[in-house]
Amino acid sequence: MNSCPWGLNKANLAKFHEEEWGRPVHEDNKLFEFLSLSVLAAGLSYETILDKRDDLCLAFHDFEIDQVAQMSPEEIERILCDKKMIRNKKKVSAVVCNATVSQKMRANGQTLDDFFWSYTGFRTIDNKWLHAEMIPEQTLLSRKISDEMHERGFIMVGPVLIYSFLETVGIVNDHLIDCQARIS
Repeated sequence: MNSCPWGLNKANLAKFHEEEWGRPVHEDNKLFEFLSLSVLAAGLSYETILDKRDDLCLAFHDFEIDQVAQMSPEEIERILCDKKMIRNKKKVSAVVCNATVSQKMRANGQTLDDFFWSYTGFRTIDNKWLHAEMIPEQTLLSRKISDEMHERGFIMVGPVLIYSFLETVGIVNDHLIDCQARIS
């Protein structure tokens, strides 16, 4: 059996690929964690985010939506001054903003799980790619979700980032057809 090429390079990427990437996620705080990690990873390698993941989870209260939405300016400043963090104010602010929007959605009766999974009828889109080069960077679906998220007030959620997020949380299965981590 083979693996997706990106999942072969480094130990942390291989572990993430084998154990998490593409596995369906339905728990709201976990969806928010992966959305936030995607925002923080923008312009960086995901390997960098995985290297910092434990520290990021600690700094962002394990990505508990309610706690992140209530982060103080002092907490945000500590993150921006900590060398173990992603010290980009726009990204850190986006995580907090997105928590606030997620909280408002929940107050209006819609979970992140319902929001994201409703676009696919609560089923995984199971692509059967033969080669990594076949996988798109974005799709009509990721553009539609990105547009809707922007309308709701989410920030830093462009269609490329959203497509990557959809892959990560198993809404889209982009493991190559012969990948050993593939779930059919």
